[in-house]
Amino acid sequence: PDWSRWRLALSGGNDCRAILQRLRRREGLECVTWGLAASQSQPGTDAVVARDLAARFGARHTFYPTDLGPEPTD
Repeated sequence: PDWSRWRLALSGGNDCRAILQRLRRREGLECVTWGLAASQSQPGTDAVVARDLAARFGARHTFYPTDLGPEPTD
């Protein structure tokens, strides 16, 4: 596949880790994680584990915060 068109959703789970392990030699592999912005600084969260895993395997990683904005939800 054209890896520039795909992203691996990466969390702290074993399934994601296994997929990353299998794909680690793919040039241009990119990973994404989403969650609350504060989770990026809390050890053990999916955000931190995913960031560290991507770095260890040399994959690019992007985090997308899902915090609600100030606008009303109704």
